[in-house]
Amino acid sequence: MIESVYSSQTHGSTSSVLVKIPKNVRQVGQVNDAKKIYVEDYVMSFIKKLGMRKESSSELVVLLGQFVKINNCQCIFVSGAIELKGVIYEDNLVFTNEIWTNIYETIKQYFTNVEIVGWSIIRAGLPLNVDERVRKVHVDNFAGQDKTLLLYDSLEREEVFYVFEENKLKKQDGYYIYYDRNAEMQNYIITLREEHETAKPYSIPRRPKTVEAVESAKQPKKEVLTKKRSALVYGIGAMAAVVVLVFSASILSQNDMKLNQKAKTQDVLSENVKSGAEGKSVQSGGGSEEQGSLPVETAPGMLSVVTDSENDDTLTEKKVSKESPEKNKKQVTKKQESKPKKTKKEKAAKSASTTQKYYTVKKGDTLSSIAVKLYHAKSYTNKLKEINNLEDSDDIKAGQKLLLP
Repeated sequence: MIESVYSSQTHGSTSSVLVKIPKNVRQVGQVNDAKKIYVEDYVMSFIKKLGMRKESSSELVVLLGQFVKINNCQCIFVSGAIELKGVIYEDNLVFTNEIWTNIYETIKQYFTNVEIVGWSIIRAGLPLNVDERVRKVHVDNFAGQDKTLLLYDSLEREEVFYVFEENKLKKQDGYYIYYDRNAEMQNYIITLREEHETAKPYSIPRRPKTVEAVESAKQPKKEVLTKKRSALVYGIGAMAAVVVLVFSASILSQNDMKLNQKAKTQDVLSENVKSGAEGKSVQSGGGSEEQGSLPVETAPGMLSVVTDSENDDTLTEKKVSKESPEKNKKQVTKKQESKPKKTKKEKAAKSASTTQKYYTVKKGDTLSSIAVKLYHAKSYTNKLKEINNLEDSDDIKAGQKLLLP
């Protein structure tokens, strides 16, 4: 189909080019009939993969494609994307001649029949609204009617498109994702993957066509998880067995010591009983007494064996009785004395002084990015705003100290 292609600089100049209208299209949000944005699936997957990087705070991407007018509807087709390596987003960011040279060399190497249609900012906790600082960076580097800005929050996995009209960046409520072979974008992704073999963001996304394909893709992950769980259970069982063996050995050794002590006590008691019985038989026999021996008197009744517990109690009572009353009194006094306990106010003051923390604002920080960096949750933005008495969440400066909740 022949459609008119217009330039983003001047709407008046048009040319005829063969444009293939995508058939396999998925709508995201509410699309404006007067202006439509079409993004190829590999481009959007590439941008979301870049957002998964953990070593960088932000990523910048240049969007490539065409401006096409179809039945009085201005359409922006985004069919390619280029990563800007080493370029960090700042409030006063200006693309140098060296940056533009690298961009055009990459376009010439991998893409054909495309022009720069916009750019994208990718960051965790990125605010999806446009302020004057973002607008200035857009005008200074991507001036032109209908030039597009894509903001992608990699933490919440949300994206918003803006189009430059009437000297303003106007938010678009929706866009289209279309599916194509897009060999040029695939070759570019493969080249990046070879440069970063261990990095996941450059893996080519696969599109399972059936439910069986999705389940088969998930199956290896389940097997890996099962093996990890089995190894963990085995390790916990081995540790538990070692603990039980050590505990059992300690109990057996203690029981052996108690049995030995009890046997010794019973031997001593049996010898005493035996010696007393022999003395009684000598006295009752009426024989001649040896020189130096003492007479033993017998009393009616039965001999009783003293048990271990009774023996221990008797020994304890004798030991206590031998100690002087003054010494016992000193020991009781020492046990009753204790260190003075701290009051609740002192504990609260000490805990408050140790737990109160501050954060020094760095260049380019926002309350939402600080909340994500420190607490991994965007919900802490309001807490930071309340505790520091801030009216505007973006009214912070570099070097400013913020009280942390």
